[in-house]
Amino acid sequence: KERLPPPREHELEFLIRDPKSYKQGKSVLSHIVSLQGGAFRFRLLVFPLGTESTGRPEQLAAFVEALPPEGSEDIRWAFEGVRYQISVVNWRDYRRSSAVTQNDIF
Repeated sequence: KERLPPPREHELEFLIRDPKSYKQGKSVLSHIVSLQGGAFRFRLLVFPLGTESTGRPEQLAAFVEALPPEGSEDIRWAFEGVRYQISVVNWRDYRRSSAVTQNDIF
């Protein structure tokens, strides 16, 4: 991991050191990333052992959470055509890593 380049401006790196220490349904938030001068802000909402509805076996659940633009008091905001990818890297066994790419409207 130390030899990997640092995340780009539009990327977020979020490391959960001991995912098994969480209970199913318990979440953790990443730091916020601001793009386009704060017009688009996002973070990750991660459930290391899954949500309450994930079931068994317990498995990671991760979501992109869009936040209102900085300084916006308008509760009506939207971002269309947002394309993102969430990659989960298993540092002990790379074969167990995975990635999901999706388009959404926030």
